[in-house]
Amino acid sequence: MLTIVIPVHNRRNLVEHTLGSLRQQTAPRFATVLVDNASTDGSIEVLRKWQAENNSPERPVTVLSESTPGACAARNRGLDAVESPWVLFFDSDDLMHPGHIERVLNGIESHPEADILGWDTIHRNISGKRSIHRFYADNAHWHSLFDGGYATQRWCARTDTVRNAGMWNPQVRLWDDIELGVRMVAGGAKAVKLNGRATVTTVEQAASISANINGDYIERMELPLRLISRSLPPQAHLWTDCVRAINLGNTARGADTGISSLCRQRLGQICSGKTMRERAILRFLYHFRRLGGRGQNILLRAILNA
Repeated sequence: MLTIVIPVHNRRNLVEHTLGSLRQQTAPRFATVLVDNASTDGSIEVLRKWQAENNSPERPVTVLSESTPGACAARNRGLDAVESPWVLFFDSDDLMHPGHIERVLNGIESHPEADILGWDTIHRNISGKRSIHRFYADNAHWHSLFDGGYATQRWCARTDTVRNAGMWNPQVRLWDDIELGVRMVAGGAKAVKLNGRATVTTVEQAASISANINGDYIERMELPLRLISRSLPPQAHLWTDCVRAINLGNTARGADTGISSLCRQRLGQICSGKTMRERAILRFLYHFRRLGGRGQNILLRAILNA
């Protein structure tokens, strides 16, 4: 019924913890596809060893290789090998609690109307602080953009739903999961949330593609935001500019003069052609985040009546 696809790139030490949490699952039957993404640290040997020790008719394990860099290419390679009606993507540095797959399989059985099943996760940041990251079945476009609702570890989907949406976009190297989630929902996929305590823990890593190094985040966010905008209804196109303004403010906070000047320039560009009200909203978001304000998503939703 379900296949778990895990891309792995230079995670020799971390992936052992993820695979350990997979071994402890209480569900008797599911498949696993592990995709090594051009690792140079011996990760492929760890995956093959785990396959040899854990492969069985009830829990078949496949190990594949994908030379094209990027998690999207690796996930698509794994998706090509999926034969089950449902697929769950997972990252190689996160953890499943022992009952997670059983919970997912029970959810699939209980919700035949669903194309996507989602759940809340526990997030552990670098300092060890924990918080709950939510999945939202309603108003999915909004929550995808502003709450990361379709982050990889928060959902599974019918295999055909992912394929019909166009699969993962290898050109997108930031927010690729959010971009795919928006496409699936725009295509008419029905999402259902599984209630109850969180059964996945995501672990923040210092070496992350979402790190904002030297302000390059504002460059890398452009492609996914342009693609996401195509899937949004016309009345929601301002939302992507709001995300731009928020991230420009984040980047400008504490930055040197050069980066701050670039952020102000970009803010002027996204304000160009907007109404007076829209410009006021974008500038408010930028300065609110630049000065360290929090809770802007709640304020913005009230302002936009979204």
